[in-house]
Amino acid sequence: AMYRDGKTSAAISELELLQKSRPEDVDANAWLGFLYLRTDRPTAAVPMLEAAYAKRPNDIEIMNNLGSSQMLTANYDRALAVFTRLVDLRPTSFEGWYNIGTIHLRSKAFPLAKAALSKSLEIKADDAFALNNLGSACEGLGGFSAAATHYVRASYSRPTNESFATNAGFAYVRLKKSAEAIPFLERSVTLGNNSTEIIIALANAYVSTAQ
Repeated sequence: AMYRDGKTSAAISELELLQKSRPEDVDANAWLGFLYLRTDRPTAAVPMLEAAYAKRPNDIEIMNNLGSSQMLTANYDRALAVFTRLVDLRPTSFEGWYNIGTIHLRSKAFPLAKAALSKSLEIKADDAFALNNLGSACEGLGGFSAAATHYVRASYSRPTNESFATNAGFAYVRLKKSAEAIPFLERSVTLGNNSTEIIIALANAYVSTAQ
């Protein structure tokens, strides 16, 4: 009730007292781990959520919070194992597939990343972050046209995201489609990207379309 009323610090204090007196209590560990995660304390969250998971291994919410905490503490193997079990139990979990794909993308396992991210988009078709990551996976596999398609969709979904615009612009540059690249390169600059690389790419695109 304290947490839902916005009194997060007070809620954590009460739960810490409860967890100290009842260290095996699943709900105390699960809630405390969740609140540590929400307050940017993933290292503190992990042992609480691992304890809760050991007692309640089929709880989807605990698994999701545990996997997220393990990702934030760079324990990617453990996070992958947790999220893999999560999607085994709930194949329609967008978060599970998205995080599996993101972990594989980080390790440059591009085929696995593409498969998992594609599954996440079957569940939530317009998620900009999943679209952008799928673009990165396709790019890693040499599928530059498909990468451009996904980056563009991500940028249209989140037009104020500079990274998505940059990725879409450079995807078209790689495809030698200067006219298509210009709006996204311009959007990237407007959103604050003034790197030498983006300025040169935009200038070259202008020159190319003027010929």
